[in-house]
Amino acid sequence: RGSATLDRLSLPWLASALALGPVAPAPSGAIWPTARFTDAPTLPFAGILAVKASVVDLGLGLQGRDAGFTLNAAPAGLRLSRLDMRLGEARLRGELGLDRQGGLASLSGDAAIENLPVTALLGAPFTAGRLAAKLRFGTSGESVAGLLANLGGAGDVSIEGLAIDGADPGAPGRLAQRVLRTDEPLAAQRWQPLLAEELGRAPLAAASPVAAPGALVGGALRLSPLRIEAGPGLWQGTATLDLRGLALDMRGALQAKEAPRGWTGAPPTLGLGWAGRLGRIVREADSAPLVGGLATNVLARELDRVD
Repeated sequence: RGSATLDRLSLPWLASALALGPVAPAPSGAIWPTARFTDAPTLPFAGILAVKASVVDLGLGLQGRDAGFTLNAAPAGLRLSRLDMRLGEARLRGELGLDRQGGLASLSGDAAIENLPVTALLGAPFTAGRLAAKLRFGTSGESVAGLLANLGGAGDVSIEGLAIDGADPGAPGRLAQRVLRTDEPLAAQRWQPLLAEELGRAPLAAASPVAAPGALVGGALRLSPLRIEAGPGLWQGTATLDLRGLALDMRGALQAKEAPRGWTGAPPTLGLGWAGRLGRIVREADSAPLVGGLATNVLARELDRVD
């Protein structure tokens, strides 16, 4: 039993030295190494060590600061307990265990993060919000990519102050009114510029914290159901964060809370989602739900003219 204070420490190096053995780099075009683990290394020491480090390399260019944890190293693997570090503006805490059985590695633990800027995680068009999450997870595999592919668990995620550019919650209602005034309201391809214009007027700014349970299956964290209350509109759907490909797939519908004057049926609705690699996420808008409502209203208008 002892203690160590370090200026810098690499967690990937620590995992390789004490449990995984040398890990080959990821092949060209891949994010995670796919080569099988070698035999478990012979430990340079066994015991319990209280570790403090000013800077901790987490891999993929991520760094933690002012870290502290208790390291328990044994021939079968290692344990990190009472892990606590700063991650940019966020705080990360948790427990982690990494074991070896022949060519198989097993990873388990729990983690909690607070005050993580959503923009730092996802990039544009997610321009504001602070994320907090608690997750329990476990996996096993014969490579780093295998560990990610088999990763499972559950937890909860919440975001305060979420804002997403180019998703004005008032867009469905305003667009419905404008389109009904055109000569061909059902020719959706002709009013796509109006759709982009109305969505771009303002961000989708959550009026209250956005919270959802999370299920981690096959390396993908799915949040469902997800609701974003935002003034004149409501977005409902699901979000999946794929840790294997570091990508987001967020799909749902944006519905006006009130129907425009003279509108028949359910309030105007647009299909609205976001998808892509983190940092390169794009908006995906679908006018089909609005076309259905427009058809109902055009028919009602024509029937009124006949009468």
